[in-house]
Amino acid sequence: MYPAIVFGTLVIPTYYLLISLGSWLGVMWFLKRTPPEDESLAINTTLIGLIAGFAGARLFHVIYEAPAYYAKDIRLVFEVWRGGYVYYGGLILGVWAAYSYLKKRTLYVEPWLDRASLPLALAYAVGRLGCFFNGCCYGRVCEMPWAVKFPSHIGFGMALLPRHPTQLYATILEMLAILVLIKLEKQRWFRWKGQLFWTWLCVHATNRIIMEFWRDDDRGFAMGRISVSMIVSFALLAWSGWTLYKGKPASKKAIAR
Repeated sequence: MYPAIVFGTLVIPTYYLLISLGSWLGVMWFLKRTPPEDESLAINTTLIGLIAGFAGARLFHVIYEAPAYYAKDIRLVFEVWRGGYVYYGGLILGVWAAYSYLKKRTLYVEPWLDRASLPLALAYAVGRLGCFFNGCCYGRVCEMPWAVKFPSHIGFGMALLPRHPTQLYATILEMLAILVLIKLEKQRWFRWKGQLFWTWLCVHATNRIIMEFWRDDDRGFAMGRISVSMIVSFALLAWSGWTLYKGKPASKKAIAR
């Protein structure tokens, strides 16, 4: 693995580099998908979403992945440079904060959800590459030709065992979803505003369930192979699936951007 890129005395953590790159690409794409007249509102929404997302990703890690560790010294919670983030925490709190902000400033929030869906997917896909190079979020032992060894997470004195690169599985599945959703969007397949977002969330939750099934790292509380993230994924899958099934009547006001 390549946990850091070294240029002389300069050491750049690969994980943070790719997380930052994914976030930047997502923000730029979101702004590009926003009409010029809404640019100021989009920038404010982005800042709120990023701040809330950062806090949510950290809090989810502290609360359900390593509560005992942080209970020993609460100051460790604020040592954010040491890592420890959960994507779902960032997604849920970030989207909720941005949605709440937009709800007070615009009549229809659904078009904004559609604009944000693909950028969110891209940020996730690139971020998982950071997990891969860092060696976290690895999968179960396997004998596939593409198996990868993650030495930094194997106990002392134990053989380095080849494992499923679940991080790459997640990246590949998410990128495929982006390509399909872009094609459907260009073909005007989506009939009502918000449908793109809920479709992406449905696909993303399925993607995450697949990843969680093959993962083998310590993720805090779990019931067998059912992790908290898998439970959240099933909940989001049910919610988005029901929303898509129920649909939304199209009207001139509802589809106006």
